[in-house]
Amino acid sequence: MDTRASLAPATALCAGTRAGMWHDGVTMLLSLLLGCTDAPAPEPASAWTACPDPMCRHEILAQSWQTEPDVVLASLPGLDPIEQQTLVQFLLTSHPQQQPTICGALPADSPGGQHCTRIKARPHLTQSKNRQVTAFTPRPGGGPSRNILLPPRAEPASWLRRQKIALGECGKDTTCVTEKATLTALAGDLETAGAICRSGVSSLEETYWECLFETAEAIARTKRSSQWAQAVTLCVATQSFVHGCLHHTLTLAMPDIPPADGFSAADIEAARQAAADFSAAVGGGELGGLYADRMWASWTWQAYFHADEITGQLAAVLPEAAQPHIRLAAAYRMLERRTDWSVSLDALSAALQSTLARQTPPESDGKTHRPTSRKRPDFWPEDQAHEDTIPAIYCTGDSRRATDPDPNIDRMLAILEASGRLKNSSPPADFFARVIQDTAAPEVVRWTAARILSAQDRSAAAALSVPDATPLIAGRLRK
Repeated sequence: MDTRASLAPATALCAGTRAGMWHDGVTMLLSLLLGCTDAPAPEPASAWTACPDPMCRHEILAQSWQTEPDVVLASLPGLDPIEQQTLVQFLLTSHPQQQPTICGALPADSPGGQHCTRIKARPHLTQSKNRQVTAFTPRPGGGPSRNILLPPRAEPASWLRRQKIALGECGKDTTCVTEKATLTALAGDLETAGAICRSGVSSLEETYWECLFETAEAIARTKRSSQWAQAVTLCVATQSFVHGCLHHTLTLAMPDIPPADGFSAADIEAARQAAADFSAAVGGGELGGLYADRMWASWTWQAYFHADEITGQLAAVLPEAAQPHIRLAAAYRMLERRTDWSVSLDALSAALQSTLARQTPPESDGKTHRPTSRKRPDFWPEDQAHEDTIPAIYCTGDSRRATDPDPNIDRMLAILEASGRLKNSSPPADFFARVIQDTAAPEVVRWTAARILSAQDRSAAAALSVPDATPLIAGRLRK
């Protein structure tokens, strides 16, 4: 009789949760010595707590998070600091929507808790290392194809061809490396700054991309839009961080924003120049227009946010590219305290037209505000079938909306988008339903109402009867 064959079942039973790693003759001998041949060992209550080392925990983390997340969370504070931070990073990258649960279980002063604090300030660090980055391609209907800034096509970074730089006292200290790269970039030597980041870590690692990201931020914060092209050069080399890098550095590079009812000629000239700088930094053309559009979306929204009186004075001094954004920002302020939503969309459009017709001279006290970047609702993050032919613009800064060259139609679109974003006085589903069922309304207006209603109340949208719905409208109403 083959002794090895007769001992195989006992060996498998003794191996516990990591069978396959213990299969040699030494393991069989130990099994016999420990008396494991007569009865199977009891299954551990938790595969996670049964793991004897970091490698084991790393191998089963994904499965254990699905089956026993409470056990995993409870164990994290007691792990080695490096392992704790590594596992927390894995969980935050794999399950970013569960960040409050993960971070809430960790003491603030623990390695994992400190990593959570950094992630909250730098949310791009949770993005997948293998996230696909798409360069800009023109959209049939014009405007942005997504709610993010797409990078220009670029050659490999020049500093990748250079020999690694001796970092002296920094060694592998990433904070020291980033500070050294930042000072070098601010002194005007962008290529050496990039080479310093690359010398600090592998060019395939997130810490390298973060070094470039933070250096780009320093340029944007210090030199504003006039040198933003340098920030773009660094951002396009940050791999999966590129969208966040472009978005964040553009916000940092924007000029101070005055209230819409209290601006000066210098404020307007600074905004116009910044829009031109952002466009030129990515080569102008259609892509450059999108970057300028992104700035106007954010600038006008915040200018009206800080205004006491809502008028159309800004419309008289800003370029045509800013006009749809003025309509959206003014519509939001006009509607933010409304309680009666029985009024028609036409009536609201007329009210907005009247508001923007007011030309009260601005009284500037010189007070301005730094731009902010806050996540706001986005009812059109990407195109569905055939929607890429609808003209699009950025909305409030980090979302999209449809636009129309006819100011009357665009006012309706602005009112619908603004009403969908109201926090305390949002309209009932019936308001959007009436617009969707209005056969006299333009298709793009009805489609916009369907898109917003579907995002806010899916069941109400699906239950709506619209016999004459076009494919665009029907596509947003169906379950």
